[in-house]
Amino acid sequence: MIRGPEQTLLEPAVLADFECHHQNQAREAFKKLERILTAMIIPALGQQHPISKDLYAQLDNVKLGSQNFCWRHRYIGYSYGANEVGGVR
Repeated sequence: MIRGPEQTLLEPAVLADFECHHQNQAREAFKKLERILTAMIIPALGQQHPISKDLYAQLDNVKLGSQNFCWRHRYIGYSYGANEVGGVR
């Protein structure tokens, strides 16, 4: 970490292949939750209900805050998962 008088610059974070794999799993679990909320819960409440609006906002916050679960590194996680399934490791 580099510190200046008014700012802090962090070094890049490094994710291992298994960590990317776990991000892929988290993304898939999130998609299931999102489908349940958008197909069943929110329509039951009504699109204009304050809770529905908050649920939509929270779904967006999770995607943005997690950078969609490290989407751009998903292939590293997929290759790790394939090695685990194939018994190479």
